[in-house]
Amino acid sequence: MISYLVTNYLELRNLAAFILFFVTSHTYGQCQVTASTDTLWACDGGSITYAATGGSNYEWSGMSSMSCVNCSTGTATVSRNDTLIVKSTTTVNQLAVNGDFSQGNTGFGSAYTYNPNTIWNEGTYAVGTNPNAVHPNFGTWGDHTTGNGNYMLVNGSTSGAANLWTQNVAFPPNVTVTMRWWTLTFVTPPGSLRLRVNGTIIGANAPTPNVAGVWQSTTRTFTSSPTGNNLIALQTVSSALAGNDFGLDDISYAYSCEAYDTIYVQVRPNPTVSIDSIVEIGGCDELCANWLPASTIDTTAGMWVWDFGDGSTLDTSFSPYHCYSSPGSYTPSVLATNEHGCSATVVLNPVFVGQTPTWMDLIPQVSGGYWNGNVFIIPSVNPSISVIGNFTQYMDVDSLFIDWGDGNSDDSGPYFNTNAVTGQHDYSSNTTRARICFEAYNPVSCFDEICIDVVFTPFIEIPNVFSPNNDGMNDVFLPDFRGAETVRWTVFNRWGRVVYDSESATEGWDGTVNGRPVAEGVYFITAIANGAAGQEPYKLQGSVHVFH
Repeated sequence: MISYLVTNYLELRNLAAFILFFVTSHTYGQCQVTASTDTLWACDGGSITYAATGGSNYEWSGMSSMSCVNCSTGTATVSRNDTLIVKSTTTVNQLAVNGDFSQGNTGFGSAYTYNPNTIWNEGTYAVGTNPNAVHPNFGTWGDHTTGNGNYMLVNGSTSGAANLWTQNVAFPPNVTVTMRWWTLTFVTPPGSLRLRVNGTIIGANAPTPNVAGVWQSTTRTFTSSPTGNNLIALQTVSSALAGNDFGLDDISYAYSCEAYDTIYVQVRPNPTVSIDSIVEIGGCDELCANWLPASTIDTTAGMWVWDFGDGSTLDTSFSPYHCYSSPGSYTPSVLATNEHGCSATVVLNPVFVGQTPTWMDLIPQVSGGYWNGNVFIIPSVNPSISVIGNFTQYMDVDSLFIDWGDGNSDDSGPYFNTNAVTGQHDYSSNTTRARICFEAYNPVSCFDEICIDVVFTPFIEIPNVFSPNNDGMNDVFLPDFRGAETVRWTVFNRWGRVVYDSESATEGWDGTVNGRPVAEGVYFITAIANGAAGQEPYKLQGSVHVFH
């Protein structure tokens, strides 16, 4: 009677494990890849965009012009009929369902008896964080995952091979799978486990660690079934009564698989196009042109789109006529499309429409300078000027000629798309007035001129030493007059008597009175310089020391 009850108990327990096993079936990622289309076409030298989905990584082959061989999408240049093949390799490395037992007693099957409170009897297990909590003879050890989480706490069966942990897993067909699990011995001698897949024992038996309290991993490799459905079982094989107690944690799978798809690439011919142009030039500021194409395109089936390069409306006629009324440089082009939808763009010879450059103003820039009516006044102390010539709009200027009005000139250019040019000049100290003229020429010799008048402020400097001893050095006294059109200067002795009086800015005093040398000493000077354009005279008083 006792034997009957035990037998029926074991049958019921195995039946429960059988039922639990088949409700814990799980599917892992399948290898697949899908190209975006079966066929792609492009014109000769054109570009296709290839793409694939469904994989975790991609490897394309078949065309050397691909922009990326390891991307989900890319582009390629087409020069012939070709084939693109995409391969996707999926790598899976993850825990079994509830393989770390963090969800408790779920997600797997077992022929062992589950008891969350005690595993005193052989063939029982619990899921918890501390083996000592379910068996007083066991120590206290944390799980392999975090050190304080759940793991499977096992009192090994003495009845030989028994399914400790089972799952029904769907892998891709015929892939190599590596399964890993971790065990920790509670009491030595250690227990022993083996892996059985679809009824086949995989590898040798794997003992738990020989030392209690130490986690140890075990791996076994197998090939998944052709159908992809796999019955995974970790079985205990030790029948020892003493020891044979351990923890199980972090059950995981790792595998890789490949999938392929194909895209067929077709090339279509491009048209050939040549253009003859008839150009009529209508002066500096207008140009008209007529273009006549020659092509392999059937004129009844082809399409023409002319871009004249000046922002005007696109023209779809076969042989267009167009006039450019705005000056500038233009690059016309035509897009020719054949009956296959393939196009050729022809860039035509550049068209230049000459523009008469038109000045707006000249702006002199001088430190201390100012306008006096229509004349610009420049201080003589620094007779240097910068002049900005402004055009009425942005334009191309082939050459610029500047006449500075003192016998000097500058040439420069070309300038492209500019609205201003600048000139710089230093005048001599005796310059009194000048007329500055800017002349701008375009490439077809149309030009415009603009001028301004400048005058220089009168200025005087008096030397303070004079030695009229006929030694060839400093023998003549002459004030330094700048920007003066008329001058008057007088020399007095210390008693106020005039010893020399002059209205010359170039002839000086030789240090004599009535042909006789003056005595050494200090002589006093008054000088007046009258400038151009009605400027105030410049007056200066000073002295000079005469030495013989």
